[in-house]
Amino acid sequence: MSSQFVVYPNLLGTWSSPPYSVAFSRDNPLYPNGRGEIIMKLVVYKQENNQLWASNYWKFVGDEKWHMEEATGYLLPDLSVKLVESNPTPDIGSSGLFTLVPNRLSKNNVANSYQVYYEGVGRGISFTTSLNYDSASTQDLTPIIKD
Repeated sequence: MSSQFVVYPNLLGTWSSPPYSVAFSRDNPLYPNGRGEIIMKLVVYKQENNQLWASNYWKFVGDEKWHMEEATGYLLPDLSVKLVESNPTPDIGSSGLFTLVPNRLSKNNVANSYQVYYEGVGRGISFTTSLNYDSASTQDLTPIIKD
C-alpha cells in the first residue's frame, strides 16, 4: 500500500473580493430589503501544513468601517478550503462556514483565485463571490469594528 504525501501551498496573505451581493432572510430586521452589497478581505495570518487561521474583514460598499471576524479551518488534498467563522460581529455578524474552491491551479498546484461559498446559519446569510490573492495589499483596514 502506498501512502500519498500532500504538499500544501502557502496561503498566507490577503485575499480580496470584488463587490458582491449578500442575501439575508426576510425576517432579519437589520436588512429589510433582503440584500446588501459587500466587499471582503480574508487575511490568512497563520498556516501550519493544512491548518489555517484567518481574519475575515468585510464592509458594506460605501461604508468606511470594516467589521472583523475570526476563522479557523483547513486545506483539503484537492486544495479546496473549509473555514469556520467564530465570534461574529455583535448584532450584524453571523457565524458561518466558508467553502473555497480553486478557480484554477498553476503548474505548481497553486491557486491565486478561489470561488467562495458562504453559509451563515445563525442569521440566514448566504453569498458567493471570488477571492483573488492580493500580493500588493497595502489598504488600511482601519477603523475596524470588533466589539
